[in-house]
Amino acid sequence: MSEIQGILRSNGAFKSEMMEAFLCNRLNATTLTSVDSEGNLMTPPSPTTTIPSTTQSVNTNNQAIDNRPQFQNDNFNKTTATASDNNNRNGNGNGNGNTQSAAASNVTDPNANTESDVLLLEVQKPISSEERQLIKNVTEAIVSNHLETCLNTYQNVADAERKIDANMAAGNMPDMSKMSGNASCVWQKFVSQMVPEITKAVKFCNRLPGFSQIKPEDKMVLIKQASFEILVTRFCMLINTETGDMIDPSLSIKFPRQALQSMPMGQLLLEFYKIAEKFNPLALTDGEIGLFTSILVMSPDRAGSQSKADVEKIQGLFKQAIYLQLKENHTDADSIYTKLMATIPIFRDINEKHTQALSKMKMAAPEEFSNSFPSLHQEMYSQ
Repeated sequence: MSEIQGILRSNGAFKSEMMEAFLCNRLNATTLTSVDSEGNLMTPPSPTTTIPSTTQSVNTNNQAIDNRPQFQNDNFNKTTATASDNNNRNGNGNGNGNTQSAAASNVTDPNANTESDVLLLEVQKPISSEERQLIKNVTEAIVSNHLETCLNTYQNVADAERKIDANMAAGNMPDMSKMSGNASCVWQKFVSQMVPEITKAVKFCNRLPGFSQIKPEDKMVLIKQASFEILVTRFCMLINTETGDMIDPSLSIKFPRQALQSMPMGQLLLEFYKIAEKFNPLALTDGEIGLFTSILVMSPDRAGSQSKADVEKIQGLFKQAIYLQLKENHTDADSIYTKLMATIPIFRDINEKHTQALSKMKMAAPEEFSNSFPSLHQEMYSQ
């Protein structure tokens, strides 16, 4: 039995009759409803009405916004066509010889949707009362799962940084900026800390709602292809984009950017900063980060997956869950959601670079590769 399978068997999975009914299309979807900001049922929504927040917030982060805004939706009224668009399309930008008036070229298509609109339409569709309850249950389960399998919360990272700074000021900790000459030793310490992080990522996947209904072979596909993206998401919390410092996964040492660059695979580590510069400003709560990583796991387009329909359905549910959570905690939820979804290709890109870097290292020095990386790491990421 592989190490990954051993982790899966030793940890419980989320089980819910309502989730099973959802995947089998047995949930009652005949009475579509919406709710107001207080969780009260409303009359069936018009096409321009969207889903408001759930009754209670499961956010445990101190940075959550307490004053929950009334739900608003301006996205269905956005248009994309402009006069210049129409003129350029017709090949007559100066308008000469055009019998149409200038005003006519300004007519926009009321049904035109931007890419952001399409993303929002996916999560703003009406839901039944049973689906609403399912989303609430799923949100609570994922947030709890994340907090139990992730050390990197806002509070923990802030506490660790204060402790590290105090130890450095007292001379009780080496100056990592001067450790570039011993980069290999520092790298081995970093790699050794990956094993517990990978283990926690596997546990997180296994406890996701709906994961137990996925075929066993597809579970391995999702875990192997998504686990590094989970780690990168969690490591973003460790990066201070202003100072350039990064705390190690065990929250015990702080590395300056130049020290990371000198390590083996240092260029890959620097890719973390590019993601953090886009991801961290979104100011997601701890719970929202957990919900986002659940979306990364349940990606129906993973290579080799045979359960695409089920995975896509589960991911759609998770997207609704994070959108409703954003509505509770942020006044600019629509903007945050679209920006957040736009980061997914960036996580995919660094995932691919990580795979390529490991493959090159293994081909160049197979024995060194085998000695450098723990067996769980090799099973997870080696091709």
